[in-house]
Amino acid sequence: MNLMDLKTTEVLPVIKSIPTHQAVAREVLNICSRPEIDISQFIRLISSDQILSAQILKVANSSLYNFPRMIPSLDRAMVVLGFNIVKEISLALALNSIFQGLQSGNATAVNYLWKHSLQVALIMKVIAEKYDSENKELLYFSGLLHDVGKVIILSSFDQEYSLLIEKSLQENSRLLELEKKYLGVDHSDIGGRLLDEWDIPISIALLTRYHHRPEEYKSGEKIDFSIRLIYLGNLLAHLHERQLSRHSDLVTIEPNFKDYLSISEKEFGRLLQAVSREIEGQHQFIQLFEANQA
Repeated sequence: MNLMDLKTTEVLPVIKSIPTHQAVAREVLNICSRPEIDISQFIRLISSDQILSAQILKVANSSLYNFPRMIPSLDRAMVVLGFNIVKEISLALALNSIFQGLQSGNATAVNYLWKHSLQVALIMKVIAEKYDSENKELLYFSGLLHDVGKVIILSSFDQEYSLLIEKSLQENSRLLELEKKYLGVDHSDIGGRLLDEWDIPISIALLTRYHHRPEEYKSGEKIDFSIRLIYLGNLLAHLHERQLSRHSDLVTIEPNFKDYLSISEKEFGRLLQAVSREIEGQHQFIQLFEANQA
């Protein structure tokens, strides 16, 4: 298929055809996206999927948490590790399950997207602590889901989308613009539509939909600032991945940055250092999930 033959109408139906065996993973995302979580309902849901519950216990019993005795059950994991840690493990595994279930032939690209998504979620923890502690759950969750639209496109047009990614790198052009040119839609829009379909709260869907173009959403509410923060988190992840550390690197990659956020060079340096510490500190956490993909 020629790139110019790709149509939005061919991409969007994939949103409605996510494999049914991933229903539990989708429900985990849905439950955890809500402000109030029924913990007993959460445990019942996880327990209903033997593979997911076994993976959670495998991570809980790893050297990362170094508990001296075997953790035999999810209930015990909740007591020993705390609900927030079990929730983060569950979210990472649920998203990984969906990503792997959607992939076609490009496992390398899917694995990169999952790792990038997890890193952005970790970066959003740092950003929330510095700029918006009231919305730390929203920011973390949005960081985890912000690029889900790319996996949808990959599952529809594996080879063609890989060519777009290669074209973006060769020409140093924005992938988002190439998506619009050849698909008529971009991955952030696809991701927003997917989250709408899954009944994920609209605030998370909005952060996903506008994480590349914060100027397009102006409500006058605090969510406008949250969208700018997820935009920042994604940029910081890409800088970290490319081992770039200067404010000038950021402006080169994203010339419009100063239009959305006012961060001095000194503040930016401290922020990037904090991001690097967070990702390096969670290296073992990321590696554990990469091992689960093998």
